[in-house]
Amino acid sequence: KGDVHLVGGVVVVGGKISSRPTSITTCEVKPGHEEKPTTWRPNILPSLPNAAPGACNLFGSVAVAGGKKDGECVSDVFVLDLKNREWLQLPYLKTACYEPSLVVFKHHLLVFGGLKSHSERSSSEKLEL
Repeated sequence: KGDVHLVGGVVVVGGKISSRPTSITTCEVKPGHEEKPTTWRPNILPSLPNAAPGACNLFGSVAVAGGKKDGECVSDVFVLDLKNREWLQLPYLKTACYEPSLVVFKHHLLVFGGLKSHSERSSSEKLEL
């Protein structure tokens, strides 16, 4: 396995296919330290725990919050353990949502908006890290 180093690289998590109502749950890496930095590596990280979460950089790793599972909004929050290549559960959001915006600020994960349904917006939350 080995560690995954993201310094100078890019991680893309999830997404949507506009022609279908399907969410993508894969994570792909483009390491910045390789001889050919344009090579994407799609199978070195585990898939997302849920579809349509918000995501952000969390101290050199990846955090995701919210999303959908079996068509229902979830309040899950996970961080990716790069050494063991697995998602670790963090405390839940107070309000389930999908597609929120995330940012880390002063040891807090800030979760903004997102959707509870196709038209209803979610509130904002602050989680201590």
